[in-house]
Amino acid sequence: MTDQTFNPNGYEHITNAINTAVKNNERTAVIVGKWEIDTAVRIPSDFTLILNGCHLKMADNCYSNMFNNENFGTEIGKTLNGTDRNIRIIGKNGAIID
Repeated sequence: MTDQTFNPNGYEHITNAINTAVKNNERTAVIVGKWEIDTAVRIPSDFTLILNGCHLKMADNCYSNMFNNENFGTEIGKTLNGTDRNIRIIGKNGAIID
């Protein structure tokens, strides 16, 4: 039997990885492990999120997208300047979005 334990706070974990990459002037973050997500993770323009063998699942009773572009639902997102571009989510090594 395989371990089905998911780490809570997947939103925070992935968001912190994205923020750290942007702060370090990198445009890629790699996520591994099993994470439960309870709110949509925002991904900025010109960014690649690599899901390396990880398993992401939405929290029970959570009805949300797993990922949104950074400016989704914001005032700037309603303008041409708020258009997010070149966002990539790449799954490797059997990554699962559940």
